Amino acid sequence: MTKNEDRVWKLLEELIKSQKETGTRMKETDRSMKETARRMKETDRRIKETDRLVKELSKNIGGVNNSLGKIPEALSLPDIERGFAKFGIEVSEVFPNARAGYDIGRQKEVDVILVGELNNETIVVVVETQLRYKNNREIDEVVKFIRKDFKEIFRLYAPYKVVGCVCALGYGTAVDKHAMEEGFFVMEPVRGIMDIVNPKDFKPKWFI
Repeated sequence: MTKNEDRVWKLLEELIKSQKETGTRMKETDRSMKETARRMKETDRRIKETDRLVKELSKNIGGVNNSLGKIPEALSLPDIERGFAKFGIEVSEVFPNARAGYDIGRQKEVDVILVGELNNETIVVVVETQLRYKNNREIDEVVKFIRKDFKEIFRLYAPYKVVGCVCALGYGTAVDKHAMEEGFFVMEPVRGIMDIVNPKDFKPKWFI
């Protein structure tokens, strides 16, 4: 066998070997693609199942959160008159979960409305409660409601001066201070009891 023939046979052997290896790789690639497709299908199934569970859980949590949000309100009510008495406000009536209708078929609920006297004048305190006021924006929403909408919706109290109060088990950084700067009373736990934490020289902002 000449050198050229020998070289040709070697090239053929290498080509056959390369084809076999390519065939093997293609089979492995095909298996890998099928496995990838199977995993993607399984992942898609799990995502859909997770989405279903999240939606179901969200419905349940919504109801739980509504109940939890009433905890500060319930804790504040037993001693709320004493808290405001420190600021010269004599509370005579307490209305938790006060509702009023407006427009057509719409209602607004305020967590607590207090009616009392200050310097022989009838005044109203609007108390909004949450588990936690996380940021200033949440306080600003309460301020906006009392300033612009409260007397339009709760017309019974339109003739009186109104002041705001926020009540929570906790506040974000300086959020309670922001509420006081807006002229609001602030209630939070003090030695296990819900109490007003404004300084004694605090001047509330009255909405007339």
